[in-house]
Amino acid sequence: MGEEIRATVTLYDRYNKRKHSLGDHLRATIQNDVLKASAPCFVTANRDATQTVACETLWTGTSTIIVTLAHTRETITAYYRIRTQLLATESIIGLFTNSKYREETICHPNNEHLRKHTNYTELCNMTNINSGMPFYCGKPRSELLLCRHWQFVRWPKQRPEIKTTECEDTLLKR
Repeated sequence: MGEEIRATVTLYDRYNKRKHSLGDHLRATIQNDVLKASAPCFVTANRDATQTVACETLWTGTSTIIVTLAHTRETITAYYRIRTQLLATESIIGLFTNSKYREETICHPNNEHLRKHTNYTELCNMTNINSGMPFYCGKPRSELLLCRHWQFVRWPKQRPEIKTTECEDTLLKR
């Protein structure tokens, strides 16, 4: 109890060839079936394309480490490409209101993209209310509406069709 168990994970592709690139997302837990207990483990990528799983033992007795491939590198890349393409072609609308005024502005996670594709000279940095992930909205034009009057965002009703490759379709259907 209180010790650390480390294991090295080496990934192989579907042709049983060792993967030599980083980017696969693993999740790991340590479990004790007798106690019906489990705890998360830390997963760290190594430079040799292996990953180290480190688990702290929180009980005595026999434990099992369960490692799950949550997302392959290829799936993460496909999601990122689709998300980037979607955000490049679509606007997120932010609503700012107070007791008397209401105004909608365009929002985006990339402030440079937002400045480039709109005529906003000032932005509201909404990162602090977006769990630390970058997010910006055009500052309302009305002097009576401030960034703190932000209420919520909405997506347009019509979304553009995003083209995916046959390989991406296979990855994303899993």
